[in-house]
Amino acid sequence: VHLYRPGAGHGGDFRAVIGDESVRGSVFLKPPGPTDGPDTPVEVNLFVYGEQLRICLSDVATQASARAASTAAAAEGAKQLPVVSPMPGKIVQVFVSAGDQVQSGAPLIVLEAMKMEHTLYAAADATVGALHAAPGDVVAQKALLVTFSEK
Repeated sequence: VHLYRPGAGHGGDFRAVIGDESVRGSVFLKPPGPTDGPDTPVEVNLFVYGEQLRICLSDVATQASARAASTAAAAEGAKQLPVVSPMPGKIVQVFVSAGDQVQSGAPLIVLEAMKMEHTLYAAADATVGALHAAPGDVVAQKALLVTFSEK
């Protein structure tokens, strides 16, 4: 699928090439509302040949990080839980080593999945106990990546 969309903003016409067929239509992106957080899906409405298709797009890694940060911040004496892969992918970069002190929001690992890089962050201050993946490793969804010590 190749998508060509002239113009900018939240809506407009588009032309997509799917296989050998060219399709024209209109698209409208619902902008985030004032109460939407980073884990709120983006709503896309496509209008093709008089039909409407509504699609909600979300970034799984961003949602997981936002939920982890929110949960940790809400808890008294927040504790960093083990970091697991939110989706299957390949480890591109590791920012920490065993024994490192990390602060809430510090990048831990970059995971490449679906042709995008997803950075996984610490949700609370902690000490890295062990790394369970290295750059180049291919990991499954929910694979254990980083654990933290009980210091």
